[in-house]
Formats: sequence, C-alpha cells, structure tokens
Amino acid sequence: MGYLGYALFVAYFLSTRLQKSISTPIETLTNIMAKVSKDKQYNLQVEHNSCNEIGFLYQGFNEMLYEIDKRDRDLLLTQYSMDYSSDGICWIDETGTITNASLGVCKLLKFSRKVLLRSTIFQVWQGLDQEGWRKFWE
Repeated sequence: MGYLGYALFVAYFLSTRLQKSISTPIETLTNIMAKVSKDKQYNLQVEHNSCNEIGFLYQGFNEMLYEIDKRDRDLLLTQYSMDYSSDGICWIDETGTITNASLGVCKLLKFSRKVLLRSTIFQVWQGLDQEGWRKFWE
C-alpha cells in the first residue's frame, strides 16, 4: 500500500504542477483572445516572464496584436487622408462595384457617399460597359 500511496501523491503533485505551468497560462491566453475578439482591443498585451514554449506563444500573440493594431491605425490614417482629400478618389473592385469614395468625389459627382457606395462604376460613368471596365482593370 505504501507504493500506491506514494504513486498517487506523485501523480497529484505532477498534475497540479502541470495545471499551474500549462493549463493556467493557456486559459489566460484563451481569455485574452476572447476579449480581443469581442472588443477589438488589439493594444492588449499578455504578460509573461517565461522562456519556455508558453512564453514563446505569449510573445508571438503579443507581436500579432501589435501588428494588427499598427495595421488598423495605418488604415484609419489612409481612410482619413482619402476622406478629406480635395481630389476625387474612388476605390472600385474588379466587378465595377464602388467600395469607397472620398468626400471630394462625392462633391465632384454630386452624389452622397451613401448613394455612391451602393453604385457601380457603370451607373456613374455613362458609356462604360463591363467589357471596357475589364480591359481597364487588367
């Protein structure tokens, strides 16, 4: 009975150590991922001070969040620059659908942004057909 008791004690000890060193950090990371996904808070960082696989996972996660946050800030700056440009700027996809429009192009074409974003280039540019747009796109 002594060996069985010792083996149970060792098993319990190992399982609590594994819980502390693996499950808890993974649960922490999972909770932060859920918060980031829900709230779109890409400036969060996961605190870590280990140099093991969990630490590398945390570090990679933090780097990914930094890159996403940087990308979002760059996109906001691009959007702001486009919106307030005095030039007429339109983003149009390969099908001819207008996906973005500057205030300058709205003013130039005398359309609201809401109307332009529900339009295609064919509705705005009379005389342009899908074949002409395809050639222009290529």
